[in-house]
Amino acid sequence: MILETVGNLLTLSVSIAFVEMRDVLAAGFAGLVISFARNVTQGLSWFVRVSTEFETNIVSVERIKEYSELPTEAPWEVDEKKPLPQWPEGSLEFVNYSTRYREDLDLVLKSISFKINPGEKVSTVVGHVCHCFGLFPHCFPSCLPLYGVNFMNNALCIFQITTHAWRMCQTTTHQAVI
Repeated sequence: MILETVGNLLTLSVSIAFVEMRDVLAAGFAGLVISFARNVTQGLSWFVRVSTEFETNIVSVERIKEYSELPTEAPWEVDEKKPLPQWPEGSLEFVNYSTRYREDLDLVLKSISFKINPGEKVSTVVGHVCHCFGLFPHCFPSCLPLYGVNFMNNALCIFQITTHAWRMCQTTTHQAVI
């Protein structure tokens, strides 16, 4: 918008100058100069548009590069880590558990401890939903778990189970997020 305003002011000033010098300059020359002034304005607008599109394309390439360097998830299924048919059942114990959104951020949950017995229903009341998701990192991978959690299912630690098997289980139907 500023560029268009500057271009219009340039055209206006050239037009006013030619009106003042109408006795000295030919009308054809005045029309040619006004036409060039408009072409300069359009050229500047085109340059801004092309440079913006170029920058957008460069950002797209940078994002593709960053995404290609992200660590990949574990395989969906690993035969030696398949859960038992009666899974999921077992206890869940948090001992001085802490988590954060990303590795470079401060902790959002700090040193919490509790135990959930088998068959016990759980309800969490939190200010931010991701705090709840941080308690169950395999169901909700938006938070990074740290140390202090012991997920046990008849001597089977859920950190040994593939992400796909965990997502396919029915544990999310037993959790209520308020």
